[in-house]
Amino acid sequence: MVGIASHVLHLRFGDAQKNISFLAGYGATWGADYSGGRALFSVAGMSKLNDRFSLVFDSSLFQEPVMMTVELY
Repeated sequence: MVGIASHVLHLRFGDAQKNISFLAGYGATWGADYSGGRALFSVAGMSKLNDRFSLVFDSSLFQEPVMMTVELY
């Protein structure tokens, strides 16, 4: 059996002209002889400068993966 799971919290503040978003979660995978996962983080924002230009920022940060070996008897 192989599986994938993800739990995420997403918070967004602001409006269509100026906003900021925070995302935090955990992604996991497992299979017959392995399992592991990692924390996921993201910060994003936007600010409209005028009718033609906007500043946009987006990031994705990952924790070092945690892997475990599963031994079945």
